[in-house]
Amino acid sequence: MAGVTGPYGHSLAGEFDKAIHDYGEAIRLDPARASNYRGRAHAYHSIEEFDRCLQDAEEAVRLEPTHADSWSARGEAFTAKGEYVKAIADFTTALDMCARDMHALLGRSDAHAANGEYALALRDLEEATVLNPFWPAGFERRARIHFAMHEYERTVADCTTAISLYPSDYPRAYILRAKAYWHLGNDDEAIADLTEAIRMLPRDPYSYVNRGVAFERKGAFDRAINDYTEGIRLAPKWAQAYEARGRAYLHQGDTVSAIGDFSQAIRLKPNKAETFQYRALAQEAIGDYASAADNRRLAEELESNGASFPEGE
Repeated sequence: MAGVTGPYGHSLAGEFDKAIHDYGEAIRLDPARASNYRGRAHAYHSIEEFDRCLQDAEEAVRLEPTHADSWSARGEAFTAKGEYVKAIADFTTALDMCARDMHALLGRSDAHAANGEYALALRDLEEATVLNPFWPAGFERRARIHFAMHEYERTVADCTTAISLYPSDYPRAYILRAKAYWHLGNDDEAIADLTEAIRMLPRDPYSYVNRGVAFERKGAFDRAINDYTEGIRLAPKWAQAYEARGRAYLHQGDTVSAIGDFSQAIRLKPNKAETFQYRALAQEAIGDYASAADNRRLAEELESNGASFPEGE
């Protein structure tokens, strides 16, 4: 952001290593200023150094326990470390100090959701959207809760509101709405949303692979293969992309290519039973019944051990 300098400016620019260095210098010069610890905690959080993030947030709470942001900073650190009950307590303390603190409301909602407490997460998000009905992040977060609860029509509605508030650059809302449309069986709408997401994030393999799934469901196998191939180019170690492309090849009757993709998916993720089943189908199609039987046996062993993963890993 133009005009913003110092460690905060580095954080805004995504230069978190520089921000951490500069906050460290500021702390050395003034070790009693809690805001520098909060700022460095945020930078550590951004690079997933969650233990150091928590250490700085703890110091901010010690130095400035009457500032809501100190408690929110520690709440974010606890959430990142999976300590959701502690996170919820800290965000609640922040809200006791400032009931209209959107940061704390959204943080507590995230912690409730991560802890499986969807009703409580929704309650916080309802309050957040009332406090600021023009902030798309509140609606997008609420959409994620509805999606987790399999309420796909409500997911679509909240994503649509988020997009209407910020239509030019909100790829997360388009991706989430596409997933909801996919579950509702609206493949054309899903394809349209993922196409828009790809326009905004042209290097996101997830959007390509999921658009490929929608094309595959419509029987547009060439277009599905093109999207899967682009997803593989962007994320060459993503097993699901190879499995998906293998399915499309199998639909087209290209069993050799299908077996190659299923084999690569198995090399990358050898404990998914469904991929062995797909490879068995392809092997049966070329008359290799012995190999097919071996793959079905391996799939059954994985399933009996509970090692198989659901579709959409």
